[in-house]
Amino acid sequence: MWVDRDLETEIRNLFAAGDEVGGVPWAASPGAFTMGWHAGEMAAKRAVEAKTFLPVNVETVEVRKSVCSEILNRERGFYWREVELYVQNLVDFYCGDVRGEGLLKRGLERLDYARKAPLKAENPHELSRALEVKSIVDNAALVLRSSIERRESRPSLDFRRIDYPEQDDKNWFVFLAIRKEEVEKYTFAKIPIE
Repeated sequence: MWVDRDLETEIRNLFAAGDEVGGVPWAASPGAFTMGWHAGEMAAKRAVEAKTFLPVNVETVEVRKSVCSEILNRERGFYWREVELYVQNLVDFYCGDVRGEGLLKRGLERLDYARKAPLKAENPHELSRALEVKSIVDNAALVLRSSIERRESRPSLDFRRIDYPEQDDKNWFVFLAIRKEEVEKYTFAKIPIE
Protein backbone atom coordinates (compact mmCIF):
# COMPACT_ATOMS: atom_id res chain seq x y z
CA MET A 1 0.00 0.00 0.00
CA TRP A 2 1.45 3.35 -0.99
CA VAL A 3 1.25 6.19 1.54
CA ASP A 4 2.59 9.70 1.95
CA ARG A 5 4.82 10.84 4.83
CA ASP A 6 1.76 11.12 7.08
CA LEU A 7 0.79 7.52 6.22
CA GLU A 8 -2.26 8.66 4.25
CA THR A 9 -3.21 6.53 1.25
CA GLU A 10 -4.46 7.80 -2.11
CA ILE A 11 -7.92 7.67 -0.56
CA ARG A 12 -8.29 10.86 1.45
CA ASN A 13 -8.61 10.26 5.21
CA LEU A 14 -7.61 6.59 4.92
CA PHE A 15 -4.35 5.91 6.76
CA ALA A 16 -2.26 2.74 6.79
CA ALA A 17 0.56 1.26 8.85
CA GLY A 18 2.64 -1.89 9.25
CA ASP A 19 3.95 -4.38 6.72
CA GLU A 20 1.26 -3.37 4.22
CA VAL A 21 2.91 0.01 3.75
CA GLY A 22 5.19 0.02 0.70
CA GLY A 23 8.89 0.24 1.28
CA VAL A 24 9.01 -1.17 4.80
CA PRO A 25 9.24 -4.94 4.46
CA TRP A 26 9.28 -6.98 7.65
CA ALA A 27 8.80 -3.99 9.92
CA ALA A 28 6.81 -6.38 12.12
CA SER A 29 5.53 -5.19 15.49
CA PRO A 30 7.91 -2.24 16.04
CA GLY A 31 7.07 -0.82 12.62
CA ALA A 32 3.36 -1.41 13.06
CA PHE A 33 3.36 0.17 16.53
CA THR A 34 5.34 3.22 15.47
CA MET A 35 3.53 3.79 12.20
CA GLY A 36 0.17 2.94 13.78
CA TRP A 37 0.73 5.56 16.45
CA HIS A 38 1.54 8.21 13.85
CA ALA A 39 -1.27 7.16 11.50
CA GLY A 40 -3.71 7.22 14.42
CA GLU A 41 -2.62 10.73 15.41
CA MET A 42 -3.02 11.94 11.83
CA ALA A 43 -6.46 10.32 11.49
CA ALA A 44 -7.60 11.87 14.80
CA LYS A 45 -6.34 15.29 13.72
CA ARG A 46 -8.18 14.97 10.41
CA ALA A 47 -11.38 13.88 12.19
CA VAL A 48 -11.30 16.93 14.46
CA GLU A 49 -10.86 19.21 11.43
CA ALA A 50 -13.77 17.64 9.53
CA LYS A 51 -16.76 19.95 9.17
CA THR A 52 -19.18 17.39 7.73
CA PHE A 53 -19.54 13.67 7.29
CA LEU A 54 -19.00 12.00 3.94
CA PRO A 55 -22.21 11.33 2.04
CA VAL A 56 -23.62 7.84 2.42
CA ASN A 57 -24.03 5.77 -0.72
CA VAL A 58 -27.29 3.94 -0.04
CA GLU A 59 -26.66 1.42 -2.83
CA THR A 60 -23.30 0.43 -1.32
CA VAL A 61 -24.87 0.09 2.13
CA GLU A 62 -27.57 -2.21 0.72
CA VAL A 63 -25.00 -4.39 -1.06
CA ARG A 64 -22.94 -4.74 2.14
CA LYS A 65 -26.09 -5.46 4.17
CA SER A 66 -27.07 -8.16 1.69
CA VAL A 67 -23.63 -9.82 1.89
CA CYS A 68 -23.76 -9.84 5.70
CA SER A 69 -27.31 -11.20 5.80
CA GLU A 70 -26.43 -13.93 3.34
CA ILE A 71 -23.48 -15.08 5.47
CA LEU A 72 -25.50 -14.97 8.71
CA ASN A 73 -28.53 -16.75 7.25
CA ARG A 74 -26.69 -19.48 5.33
CA GLU A 75 -27.50 -22.94 6.66
CA ARG A 76 -24.67 -24.77 4.90
CA GLY A 77 -21.23 -23.43 4.14
CA PHE A 78 -17.72 -22.99 5.44
CA TYR A 79 -16.75 -21.30 8.66
CA TRP A 80 -14.18 -18.50 8.38
CA ARG A 81 -11.38 -20.53 9.96
CA GLU A 82 -11.61 -23.30 7.36
CA VAL A 83 -11.22 -20.86 4.48
CA GLU A 84 -8.48 -18.88 6.25
CA LEU A 85 -6.39 -22.01 6.81
CA TYR A 86 -6.94 -23.05 3.19
CA VAL A 87 -5.65 -19.67 1.96
CA GLN A 88 -2.68 -19.70 4.35
CA ASN A 89 -1.63 -23.15 3.15
CA LEU A 90 -2.22 -22.21 -0.48
CA VAL A 91 -0.02 -19.09 -0.28
CA ASP A 92 2.69 -21.01 1.60
CA PHE A 93 2.75 -23.70 -1.08
CA TYR A 94 2.25 -21.73 -4.32
CA CYS A 95 4.03 -18.53 -3.29
CA GLY A 96 6.52 -19.85 -0.76
CA ASP A 97 10.25 -20.43 -1.05
CA VAL A 98 10.07 -21.70 -4.64
CA ARG A 99 8.15 -19.54 -7.09
CA GLY A 100 7.60 -19.95 -10.80
CA GLU A 101 5.00 -18.58 -13.17
CA GLY A 102 3.20 -21.90 -13.62
CA LEU A 103 3.03 -22.52 -9.89
CA LEU A 104 1.84 -18.97 -9.19
CA LYS A 105 -0.87 -19.17 -11.85
CA ARG A 106 -2.05 -22.48 -10.46
CA GLY A 107 -2.19 -20.81 -7.04
CA LEU A 108 -4.50 -18.16 -8.47
CA GLU A 109 -6.74 -20.87 -9.91
CA ARG A 110 -6.90 -22.66 -6.56
CA LEU A 111 -7.54 -19.36 -4.78
CA ASP A 112 -10.74 -19.06 -6.79
CA TYR A 113 -12.11 -21.99 -4.75
CA ALA A 114 -11.73 -19.87 -1.60
CA ARG A 115 -13.26 -16.83 -3.28
CA LYS A 116 -16.33 -18.88 -4.22
CA ALA A 117 -16.59 -20.72 -0.89
CA PRO A 118 -20.00 -20.07 0.67
CA LEU A 119 -19.10 -18.59 4.06
CA LYS A 120 -21.41 -18.96 7.02
CA ALA A 121 -21.51 -17.36 10.45
CA GLU A 122 -23.61 -17.93 13.53
CA ASN A 123 -23.03 -14.61 15.27
CA PRO A 124 -21.62 -11.10 14.68
CA HIS A 125 -18.11 -12.14 15.76
CA GLU A 126 -18.01 -14.94 13.20
CA LEU A 127 -19.45 -12.55 10.61
CA SER A 128 -16.61 -10.09 11.17
CA ARG A 129 -14.08 -12.91 10.78
CA ALA A 130 -15.84 -14.13 7.60
CA LEU A 131 -15.63 -10.63 6.13
CA GLU A 132 -11.96 -10.49 7.12
CA VAL A 133 -11.38 -13.78 5.28
CA LYS A 134 -12.85 -12.21 2.13
CA SER A 135 -10.20 -9.50 2.48
CA ILE A 136 -7.49 -12.12 3.07
CA VAL A 137 -8.50 -13.84 -0.18
CA ASP A 138 -8.24 -10.51 -2.04
CA ASN A 139 -4.81 -9.85 -0.52
CA ALA A 140 -3.58 -13.33 -1.43
CA ALA A 141 -4.60 -12.62 -5.04
CA LEU A 142 -2.58 -9.38 -4.96
CA VAL A 143 0.50 -11.22 -3.65
CA LEU A 144 0.24 -13.97 -6.26
CA ARG A 145 -0.32 -11.50 -9.12
CA SER A 146 2.54 -9.27 -7.97
CA SER A 147 4.82 -12.30 -7.75
CA ILE A 148 3.94 -13.21 -11.34
CA GLU A 149 4.60 -9.66 -12.51
CA ARG A 150 8.04 -9.30 -10.85
CA ARG A 151 10.26 -11.18 -13.28
CA GLU A 152 13.45 -11.46 -11.25
CA SER A 153 14.80 -12.83 -8.01
CA ARG A 154 15.69 -10.52 -5.13
CA PRO A 155 17.52 -12.65 -2.53
CA SER A 156 17.90 -9.78 -0.03
CA LEU A 157 14.08 -9.77 0.29
CA ASP A 158 13.88 -13.58 0.11
CA PHE A 159 12.03 -13.36 -3.20
CA ARG A 160 13.19 -16.11 -5.55
CA ARG A 161 11.78 -17.09 -8.93
CA ILE A 162 13.03 -20.35 -10.42
CA ASP A 163 12.23 -19.07 -13.91
CA TYR A 164 14.04 -15.74 -13.26
CA PRO A 165 16.93 -16.71 -10.95
CA GLU A 166 18.98 -13.52 -11.38
CA GLN A 167 18.53 -10.19 -9.65
CA ASP A 168 17.73 -7.55 -12.30
CA ASP A 169 18.41 -4.09 -10.87
CA LYS A 170 18.16 -2.48 -14.30
CA ASN A 171 14.47 -3.36 -14.66
CA TRP A 172 13.32 -4.23 -11.15
CA PHE A 173 15.08 -2.04 -8.57
CA VAL A 174 11.67 -0.47 -7.94
CA PHE A 175 8.61 -0.74 -5.78
CA LEU A 176 5.98 -2.68 -7.69
CA ALA A 177 2.56 -1.16 -7.09
CA ILE A 178 -0.58 -3.10 -7.96
CA ARG A 179 -4.06 -1.68 -8.25
CA LYS A 180 -7.28 -3.63 -8.52
CA GLU A 181 -9.32 -1.63 -11.01
CA GLU A 182 -12.44 -3.78 -11.16
CA VAL A 183 -13.39 -7.43 -10.90
CA GLU A 184 -10.27 -9.43 -11.83
CA LYS A 185 -8.61 -6.47 -13.61
CA TYR A 186 -5.29 -5.30 -12.19
CA THR A 187 -2.74 -2.70 -13.23
CA PHE A 188 0.90 -2.50 -12.19
CA ALA A 189 3.26 0.45 -11.86
CA LYS A 190 6.97 0.54 -11.19
CA ILE A 191 7.77 3.25 -8.65
CA PRO A 192 11.47 4.22 -8.57
CA ILE A 193 13.35 3.86 -5.32
CA GLU A 194 14.84 7.21 -4.41
